[in-house]
Amino acid sequence: MVQKIAELKDLLIERMEHAIDERGIERVDLSETSKLADQIKDLAEAEKACWEAEYYMSVTEAMENRGYMPEDIGDGMSRGYRRRGYNMSRDSRGRYSRGYHEELDGIREAMRNASPDEKEKMQRELRQMLNM
Repeated sequence: MVQKIAELKDLLIERMEHAIDERGIERVDLSETSKLADQIKDLAEAEKACWEAEYYMSVTEAMENRGYMPEDIGDGMSRGYRRRGYNMSRDSRGRYSRGYHEELDGIREAMRNASPDEKEKMQRELRQMLNM
């Protein structure tokens, strides 16, 4: 695919060069060369996208062949969508994104509904946990 795109792009470049050589840069048909330039640009972008796709495919295949990407990770996610050692409860910076929030919400709710004596006892226990 990349080769075909590159060949088409080269043909259009040759056509533009021929038009410029034949008429000279001052008398070239700007409408025609503008359309050619747009087509060349589009083909160059497509060629670049194909090369990038081939690169990423080769990197992914190399990672799979060396054991960096598990075949079956056991949670329904297909191969290649989760890196080894990734913790689903952490965000991209390694911070916990879920899990303990639910427990904290439960503690807050319990403290709102607790009597003053129960609140004091809960606060003492939380302080003890923090000092561990």
